[in-house]
Amino acid sequence: MVHAARHLWSGRGRAGACLQGKPPRSPRLDAARLPRAARDHIAQPFARGRLAGADCARGGCDLRREHDALYCLGEHRERDLVPLGGRHLDTAHELDDPAPSARAPGRTGVTTAVIALSLALAIAISSVARSFRESERSWFILTGDLVVSAVATEGGWLETPLSADFGEALRSIPGVARLETYRVLPGQEYRGARITTVAVSPGFVDTDLFRRQVVGGDPEDAVRAITGREGVVVSDNLADRFGLAPGETISLPTPSGSETFRVRAVVAADYSGDQGAVILHRDEFARLWHDTEVSHFNLFLRPDAGIEETRSRIVRELGRSHLIKVLTVPETLAYHQGMVDRAFAFTYAIQLLVVVVTLAGIFDLLTTQILERRQELGILRAVGSDDLRIARSIRLEALVIGVAGAVLGCLLGVGTSLLWVHVHFRILIGYVLEHHYALVTAAWCLVLAAGVAMLAGQLAARRALRLPALDALRYE
Repeated sequence: MVHAARHLWSGRGRAGACLQGKPPRSPRLDAARLPRAARDHIAQPFARGRLAGADCARGGCDLRREHDALYCLGEHRERDLVPLGGRHLDTAHELDDPAPSARAPGRTGVTTAVIALSLALAIAISSVARSFRESERSWFILTGDLVVSAVATEGGWLETPLSADFGEALRSIPGVARLETYRVLPGQEYRGARITTVAVSPGFVDTDLFRRQVVGGDPEDAVRAITGREGVVVSDNLADRFGLAPGETISLPTPSGSETFRVRAVVAADYSGDQGAVILHRDEFARLWHDTEVSHFNLFLRPDAGIEETRSRIVRELGRSHLIKVLTVPETLAYHQGMVDRAFAFTYAIQLLVVVVTLAGIFDLLTTQILERRQELGILRAVGSDDLRIARSIRLEALVIGVAGAVLGCLLGVGTSLLWVHVHFRILIGYVLEHHYALVTAAWCLVLAAGVAMLAGQLAARRALRLPALDALRYE
C-alpha cells in the first residue's frame, strides 16, 4: 500500500499530476501501468457510491460504478478496458447529464419541493386577489353617463345614502335627461343571517348584461322582477347558503310587516354583501321599507350636453351643500377596484416576502447541495475531467432543479388558488368568485427561479473548482 501511494502521488501520469495540482504531461492515464494497490485506493470512494461516473473527452479516463464494477479507459474509449474491480462495462457520458440529481433523489426532491411550495403560495395569493378584482369588474353592469354619490362611506365601502330631494335637484341641472337610482340596505335579517337588500329603478342596470348574469331561472323573469315589480332576484351566494331556487318564496321582515316574495331567478357575482342579496324594484322597496334614500344616482345626459361641462355644473351648484363625488361609469369601476386593491394591499407584501425568501432559499439550497459533493468533484478532477465540463454539469443541475421547482410551483398554484376561490371564499367569506389565474406572477416566478438557480450554479461551480483536488478528496 505504501508503494501504491508513493506511485500515486509521485506525479507519474495524469492522475498524479492532477492530485498535485500540476498540469498533466499526457492527455491519457495508462491504467495498465498503475499498480493494483493504487487502482484500489482510487476505487474506494467509488465503491461507497460517492461517484456514478466520469467520462473524459478524447480518450482520457472513464470511471463508472455499476454492480461494483469500475473501469479505467486507456488508449480507446470502448475497448482495452482495464478493470479496477469487476466485470466489463461500457463507457458513460454522465457529466453531460444532470446525473447527480438522479443519484440523490431524496436530497434533490426536498430542494425541488421547497421551491415549489413557496412559489405556489405566492402564485395562489396573487390569483385570489386577481379573481376578486376581475369578478368585481364583471359585477358592474351600470348604465348612464355620470354616477353621483356621497363622499362619506358606511362600513368602509358603501356610500352614505342621499335624500330623494337631492335627486330632484339633479334633475334640474341643464343637460340631464333622466336619472336612475340604486339603494343598498345592509343588515336585513333573514333566518339568522344579515343579508343585503338592493333596490333598483327599472333603467339602472343594463338588461342585456343582467340577463347574462342569470345562473338559475329564466333571464326574462329576472328582468321582469327588477323592471315590473314581479317578485325578486336573489344572489347565488344567498341561494347556495339557504337552498333557494327559482319558483320558491322568501319571507323578509319589513317595517310594514313580514312580506313574502316569489324568487324569479338567481344571479351570479353580486357583491353588495357577503351573506347574499335580494334584488327588487325600487318602488316596491320604498312602499314596504318606507325608505326613499338613494346610494347612487345614475344620470343620462342629453345628446348635446357635454360630460365635463355637466359634471362641473353639478359640483358648482350642489357641491356646496352636499359632499358628493361625480364620476363617469369607468371612473366608478376604477374607484371600487381601487378599494379592492387597498383591501388586498397586505397580500402584495406577503407575495413579495414569499418570493424574496424563496429566491434566497433557492440560492442557499442549491449552493449547499452542490458544495456537499466536493469529494466527488475532486475525484473527477483527479482522474482528468475537464473543469469546463464539470462546471457545465453543476450549472445544468442547478438549472434543472430551479426550473422543475418553479414549474411544479406554478401547477400547485393553480390547484391552491382554485381551492381558495371556489371553496374557502365560498364557505368562510360568502363570496362566489370567478377564478382568474395570475399568469403574470407565475411567469415572473418562473423566470426569477431559473435566473437565481443559474446564478447559484455558477457561483457554486467557481467555489468547487477553486478548491485544490487534494483538499476536495479529503472533504467529508
